Amino acid sequence: MIKRTPSFGQLLAMVVFALSCFSLVLFLWVSFGGPVPLRPQGYRIHASFDEAVQLAKEGDVRMSGVTIGKVKNVSPSTGRTDAILEIDERYAPLPQDVKAMLRIKTLLGETYVELTPGTKGKPTIPENGYLPVSSVSPMVELDEVIRTFDAPTRAAFGDWLVGQSDAMQGRGDELNQAFGVLPMFFSDANELMAVLHRQDRALSRVFANTADIFEAFDSRPGQLTDLIIASNRLLRVTSNRGQQLTDSFNEFPGFLRETRATIKRFTEFTENSQPLIDNITKFGTESSATIRKSYKVTADTRAIVSNLETMLDKADAGAPAATEFFQLARPTVAQVDPFLRQLNPVLEFIGMYKQELTSFLANDAAATQAQYTDKTGKRQPGHYLRAMPTLTPDSLAYLGNRTTGSRANAYPVPGAISPDRLAAGLQVFDSAQCAGITMPTLNATRADYVAAGYADDAKLDPLIASINNIVFGNTPPSYPAPACSEQPTLNYGSGSKFPHVTKRATP
Repeated sequence: MIKRTPSFGQLLAMVVFALSCFSLVLFLWVSFGGPVPLRPQGYRIHASFDEAVQLAKEGDVRMSGVTIGKVKNVSPSTGRTDAILEIDERYAPLPQDVKAMLRIKTLLGETYVELTPGTKGKPTIPENGYLPVSSVSPMVELDEVIRTFDAPTRAAFGDWLVGQSDAMQGRGDELNQAFGVLPMFFSDANELMAVLHRQDRALSRVFANTADIFEAFDSRPGQLTDLIIASNRLLRVTSNRGQQLTDSFNEFPGFLRETRATIKRFTEFTENSQPLIDNITKFGTESSATIRKSYKVTADTRAIVSNLETMLDKADAGAPAATEFFQLARPTVAQVDPFLRQLNPVLEFIGMYKQELTSFLANDAAATQAQYTDKTGKRQPGHYLRAMPTLTPDSLAYLGNRTTGSRANAYPVPGAISPDRLAAGLQVFDSAQCAGITMPTLNATRADYVAAGYADDAKLDPLIASINNIVFGNTPPSYPAPACSEQPTLNYGSGSKFPHVTKRATP
């Protein structure tokens, strides 16, 4: 026995535990249909049923399959059962033309109240009002349905139930799996019904045509008998070929997969061919004018055809000669291919320099269009080549090394002398030419000039002095040079900076 006063924490824990127990009991109470304490009473009406043995308190009140309330009380009243229905606030009040009926929720007999929606806008049932007895439909139970059958039918139905029990014996797992796929079956069935609903007119015509078919069958009983006999024979043949049918059905899924793939490819083909069809349509529209104009050419065509007869008469003598010519020309034609394989690469390379060749021919013609003055003092045209040499240290002196201004290029790329490229400076074969190199030393010894071909006489020393004065007299050790950049790779042959012309292979 604890004799000391509990601490604040212990008191708080006991209060929290008591509240938790109370909340749990309240939750279970509400979950099992018990009324919530201190909760205000909702909208209620009275309904009188003739058979409500299975109707219990807190039973469901439904409308179109949706629970809209609960049964709050069930009490007997002069051979009937008076039920108090409490309707949720968002569904209240109910119209006066609402109809009620008891329905069984499960095979165990659990009953609920089903209400019809009624007509919107009509007067409503007042609070604690009564639903007219005429608006309450009698409940039809399963045993009443069975009692409508005669004794042999009920006995046959009992035998059927016993047979079903034997059939279901040991198939519980299969039955559970069947119930498991029922939602998917109903979903697919719902989609099927939606399609049938959209095709209700066509479906009505099908049923109407079916009635006509049955009327035709009724008017031709002999033919119908023959049809049944033939169908019986067909079924016997089908049963004898069961294995073939089984193989066909086994192959059918693969056939469907291939069919889907074919349809997918055909759809892609139609999508890809649509632009072609559009272009053909456009071509047909635009070619109509050409076809109309071509009609004018038919007269000339007729004249050509009419003259063909004369040409054909001459062909009797010309055709053998042409045949002989072609036979004799065969060795020559055989050598054309090797020759063209050597010639075509050269022509292709020359074709890259069309601009340079055109400029050379034009400048050559212009350079020879000179004039001179004759003995009488009159200007006369004269054809001689006019030239202007460029004086540079390279052309004036014998130098041992290349100067900084040298931009010599033995393999210029096409368009190297175009105005836009010249404005940016000359392009060189190798970027090493762009490096800054001081002016090379002039070979001023007599021996070097004698080796270069100058005569060894008294005039050689003054010549060497003059060249030194011209080259270096008024210039620094190096002189300004044009802009320099390395030219791009020549896009021909092997892709290097200089051409590789090789013969072509025979296709």
